[in-house]
Amino acid sequence: MNVTDVLKDVSRRPDLGEVATEAKVFLRDVEYLGRDPLTALRDLSRSTPSEKFSNFLGVLISIIETGGDVTSYFKSRTSEYHDLMEEQLEEKVTTLEFMAEIYVILVSFAPLLFLTLLIFLGYLQPVSDMVLMIIAYVWIPLGSIAFAVLIATRSREKIGGNPPKFSPPQPYSSVPTTEGNESDSRIIKQIRKTRGKDKLKRILSSPFKAITHQPAFTLAFSAPLARYLGLSRWTRVFQRRKPL
Repeated sequence: MNVTDVLKDVSRRPDLGEVATEAKVFLRDVEYLGRDPLTALRDLSRSTPSEKFSNFLGVLISIIETGGDVTSYFKSRTSEYHDLMEEQLEEKVTTLEFMAEIYVILVSFAPLLFLTLLIFLGYLQPVSDMVLMIIAYVWIPLGSIAFAVLIATRSREKIGGNPPKFSPPQPYSSVPTTEGNESDSRIIKQIRKTRGKDKLKRILSSPFKAITHQPAFTLAFSAPLARYLGLSRWTRVFQRRKPL
């Protein structure tokens, strides 16, 4: 197995993140700077910030120098890293389950229980509307945002940054292109307009299905409704407190 070919394939995989970037450094040293693969691997092993990747390259260099089986080494390390990734994912899932239970108790169950008690006590003694509004519009939203930020922070800390985005290769990247004219621009605008109309028709013909696939569509009517109800509620509260 040719190590240069393996790292060349790795460098073409943007979904591998920093490993693909390190492989590009190796290819630059070999293909453009004229270094031999072993020297390029040693330099990469010393320069990489990843301790695991440096250890991986160090053992690989020793196997190549002694004429060992590189294929067997790749298989064994692949199995080892696969098991390590499973352990990390299980640990992450366990942490998320624990945080989800805390979220349900503090942000979902506790406010609902508190609201139920206040409504029940309201039959015996009037309860301020401000308390109910604080629970509904402050406690629950801010609690949800706080847990979302906490989960996002822990995720970035565990995986060392944002997850890499995989962009599929363009099917016509090797085909030469030409400048379009005004007629082409009109055709493109008409195509986009037609696609927009078709998308709107699909949404209107099956709104429940559209909302299921894109929950953000509910903001189209829930946000104005919430704004109207909130303004009307605050208006009544201020009018009620206005001195005679």
